[in-house]
Amino acid sequence: GINNGDYGKLRASDYVLVEAITVVRARTRRHDLAVRVAEMISNSVMVDFITVTKEELQKALKDYKRKADKDLSIADWVSVAQIEMRGMHGILSFDSGFDQVSVKRIC
Repeated sequence: GINNGDYGKLRASDYVLVEAITVVRARTRRHDLAVRVAEMISNSVMVDFITVTKEELQKALKDYKRKADKDLSIADWVSVAQIEMRGMHGILSFDSGFDQVSVKRIC
């Protein structure tokens, strides 16, 4: 499983961090909670943060434009691009939208 390292070290992009903070603030209307989530995620020793490259962003934009039938945000397409281009195992997400694309949804 995830906790015993079967998938290697967890990685998250800066986009994932920004999206998580934005969602917490939008859904709860609590700035303090969004700040706590930001600090918890960004200070986690279990997660390595990776910066989105220009090539990953270009691929994500291309896929976003071409695949309008898929219910994924641009941030989701960035995650897909990173997984595909970096040879990662899959994505840890409860979002069933990822079931529409080639990446494996682990959770």
